[in-house]
Amino acid sequence: MADQHTEFEDFMHFKDPFFDELTKRASILSDGGDTRQYAELKDLISSIKKDCEKALVILEGGEEVAANRHSERVIQPPVPPEEKPEEKKAEDSNCIEGLFDGQNMCGADGKQYVVPVNYASKSKLVEGDTMKLTIADDGSFIFKQIRLTPRRRVVGTLGFHQESRSHIVQAEGCSWKVLGASVSYYHARQGDEIVILIPAERECAWAAVDNVIKKAFTT
Repeated sequence: MADQHTEFEDFMHFKDPFFDELTKRASILSDGGDTRQYAELKDLISSIKKDCEKALVILEGGEEVAANRHSERVIQPPVPPEEKPEEKKAEDSNCIEGLFDGQNMCGADGKQYVVPVNYASKSKLVEGDTMKLTIADDGSFIFKQIRLTPRRRVVGTLGFHQESRSHIVQAEGCSWKVLGASVSYYHARQGDEIVILIPAERECAWAAVDNVIKKAFTT
């Protein structure tokens, strides 16, 4: 009986109040000679010991558990890498180049794309300028002036063509249409001197407003 008692004391290395109490009871039963209860307590402690050993293997990442975990990781479907914003933008957009005709961009695809008048006015687009249109995935248009046609400046007088209901600039015996947005931006009036930009090497119908020389009014 003394050898059995020593075996249990060797096992009870867990620093826990529950196991301390079991050890105390095992000592009492062994000293009192109650072999039946001692045997029951021994079976109970053996069962607890096996459960604890299994738990320790799991908690400490035993070889078998580690192997199973590795296998689980292998069969997991690969997660696709997150797309970079630049790559997504490239995939979700269409780029078209074309020439500015005074109001629209005539694309290489044979279609015309209306250029916002505020952008054309601010950028001082001239007929023949090369543009790039980016059509985003959500349908929005982004225009960019990428090459300038050779141009020259002309000083003319602002007028208004009644039949076409358009602003014109007259100079050198010719007239050119200008965007109403440009006239409004510079607060120009009929009779003001207008500095315009036109292609240097070809004729055109439209001009870009470069500046305004306002007419002095006398009272």
